[in-house]
Amino acid sequence: MTVVAAAEYLGVSKDTLRRWDRAGKLRAHRHPVNRYRLYARPDLDAFLRTIGANDGVPAGPPPRRPRFRDRKDAVASMLKNARAMMRSQETADRPA
Repeated sequence: MTVVAAAEYLGVSKDTLRRWDRAGKLRAHRHPVNRYRLYARPDLDAFLRTIGANDGVPAGPPPRRPRFRDRKDAVASMLKNARAMMRSQETADRPA
């Protein structure tokens, strides 16, 4: 697992993950050619179990962000509600 994927899995930043590697808290395996840091999921799970939730790291992967389509639908719904509220306000403001 790459640094980005491991950081997302742990719910921390990439820099935090690299800092933990330099401090020896969580060791990364290195790619033999490009020397990129790589993490194994069992190592990450073991790390989560050892530190527990007291250190501010969630005990498992963070909740997934909504897909773009879901966020788009939510924004469209909010706009529809706002337009309806504006229309009702306009009709309430008209003189009788």
